[in-house]
Amino acid sequence: MLRRYMGDKPKREYTNSCTPCMALKQQVACNELCCRHFLVMMAQEDLDEGLLPQPPFLDVLKKAPSGHCFYFDEKTTACGAWDKRPLVCRSYDCRDDGFRASMVRDHVNPPEARFVSDEPRTCECCGAGLTLVMGCAASCDGLAVCIACGAGYSVAFHYAERRFDIRYVSDLEPRRRREYLLQSFLYRARWAEALAVLDELIAQTPDREDLRLERAVVLAELGRRDEARRLLEASPLLDASLELAWLDRLDGRLDEARNRLEAVFPRLPEGSRVRAMTQLGKVARQQGDASNAALWFVKGFSLHRKHLRPNAALKEFVMEMSRGSEHERAAVQVALAGQDVAPDLRRDVQGE
Repeated sequence: MLRRYMGDKPKREYTNSCTPCMALKQQVACNELCCRHFLVMMAQEDLDEGLLPQPPFLDVLKKAPSGHCFYFDEKTTACGAWDKRPLVCRSYDCRDDGFRASMVRDHVNPPEARFVSDEPRTCECCGAGLTLVMGCAASCDGLAVCIACGAGYSVAFHYAERRFDIRYVSDLEPRRRREYLLQSFLYRARWAEALAVLDELIAQTPDREDLRLERAVVLAELGRRDEARRLLEASPLLDASLELAWLDRLDGRLDEARNRLEAVFPRLPEGSRVRAMTQLGKVARQQGDASNAALWFVKGFSLHRKHLRPNAALKEFVMEMSRGSEHERAAVQVALAGQDVAPDLRRDVQGE
């Protein structure tokens, strides 16, 4: 089982989920990059609707033997699962992808050679049938993780080179594998299993404050909020304030959440600032303060947009407000009037 949704809600409810692919094919050097070059992550709702995963992965959309998406029609260049397509496919816009130009140059017409196999494999670490999750790779040194033992596998998918390599990383220490297994449980919202591994890791290294912080989040997800709050209040880490603000929001203590976030904000690193801006926007919107909600969401998106691919969740919050009440729509327009707004955000809000 995976997380129910890839975002905060079902994929069909996303405002920013209708990239006009067929129209864009006439405007950009398309070459169906997203349907060929990418490994697309799925959520449980995708599996529930019958979309197939690519063995040995649990959360990667199936590929055809020649490397393109299993649901991509080579003759018509149309999607054969358009209504069911994952959220990643719905929100991806090649115009906003800084890597697109290089991938266009690398594109090759699909030859007859087949390089994607569905043959079952066994894990080279634990011997169980190999099932990997890819979605937690960012927290696992870029590796996919065996859900049985936490072993790491490097994954390299190169459409132009006709290559799909999945290789066992044999030099990982046992402790690192346990940390990877933890991340696979967190990614799949397997909170009880995650807590058991966390308790084991903390017992081995009681000075790891990051693990205690993670434990507090898991306790909160299990409904043990009072325990979680005590752990977070005792943590010396700045990010503990972000998790406390999250708990404050869940408990309806919106003023406390806002004050906590505003107090810690100047000391946060950039990545944590984006998270803080997201939370500040959510608090403001819950309080009916559309002006500040729009401002925080737009600022957060534009800060994150310094990277080559945009933050889809933050963009969705802005798009939601731009389709909301008259007051919310006006607040978004004021926020977009700022000097440092990402141009693609302004384009999509204004329907250009």
